[in-house]
Amino acid sequence: MPRVRDPERFSQLVSVATEVFIERGYRRTQMKDVADAMGVAKGTIYLYVESKEALFDLAVRAANDDLSEPKKLPVATPKPGVTIRYVKDALASEARFPKLEAALGRSCPTDVCAELEGIVRELYALMHQRRVALKLIDRNAAQYPELAAIYFAIARQAIPKLLERYLDARLPEDRRGGVSLTAIARGVVEVIAFWAIHRHWDPAPTPVADEVSEAAAVRFALGALGR
Repeated sequence: MPRVRDPERFSQLVSVATEVFIERGYRRTQMKDVADAMGVAKGTIYLYVESKEALFDLAVRAANDDLSEPKKLPVATPKPGVTIRYVKDALASEARFPKLEAALGRSCPTDVCAELEGIVRELYALMHQRRVALKLIDRNAAQYPELAAIYFAIARQAIPKLLERYLDARLPEDRRGGVSLTAIARGVVEVIAFWAIHRHWDPAPTPVADEVSEAAAVRFALGALGR
């Protein structure tokens, strides 16, 4: 008698697998780990996906967009490079920061604090909205050299460099305290990333509401301007 698939189990599988990939990383994750987390036999997983590669590809896609159960199961193993290309396209489409880019194109406003607050809230909103996808990629980037090159180029280089240019235009030399703008910009981005993303997976979390965490990120950023 053929095994019957639970119609709700596909979405549960992808959700649980995402958390396991975040917790353990791609290389350390075994299909049994996902099965144990779901409370099912390992063979049940293979009713829905052919391989760990297929499951990771689904996790990445579901973290970025709504994912319905495919008509054909089990989901086939993606061809080499397919998952990486998807991530590259997704990151490129999301890497738009209108307020920061607009600020770089104008002269210093009267209220720099309000301008910076708007920029920080924009970055926070984007990171918080995509926190699962970004955490999943961040956790596994080191295990995928091609993924690491794409992710770090945007998250660890492009955003801090834009913010560094902004601070260079807004923060006078005598208020930099001898600290490089590169370090300040990177620090601000890391603070935003912690409150918007990483605190949700903190093993020893400090319970705070989302609006409080956003306000904390803004306060730290304003401190970079000495305000």
